[in-house]
Amino acid sequence: MSTTVIAPEVARALSELGEAFPGRLANEPDDLGGALVSIADTRLPATWPATHSALMFVVPFNFPAIPVYPYYIPAEVAPEGALGEGLQRVEWRGQSVLQLSLRHNRWRPGLDTVVGSVLQAMDWLAKR
Repeated sequence: MSTTVIAPEVARALSELGEAFPGRLANEPDDLGGALVSIADTRLPATWPATHSALMFVVPFNFPAIPVYPYYIPAEVAPEGALGEGLQRVEWRGQSVLQLSLRHNRWRPGLDTVVGSVLQAMDWLAKR
């Protein structure tokens, strides 16, 4: 019998995300103490053919000592030529995705939040 464990700080982060994005959050344990997360209906750049998509990421087992990084969106939502600084095509969990490389170099555990991190990623993506 296996038991899936999510670290207490990760569970708190998931609760905060659920409150911030009601009805839009899906998550599952990553079997390492963290969680795979998807937030539906994330706004995309106005110039892209799709207007909204899922934003996916992992809340790592050692959160908040380590910030959420990187973020992903399905590759098919972006137009040709959408790649560039901070956005590249990769394979993740068996699917082609675009990786948003937005590292929080000045992450401050205990002050910065998972919701703030996600909102920054969403804002960056929408303004591309």
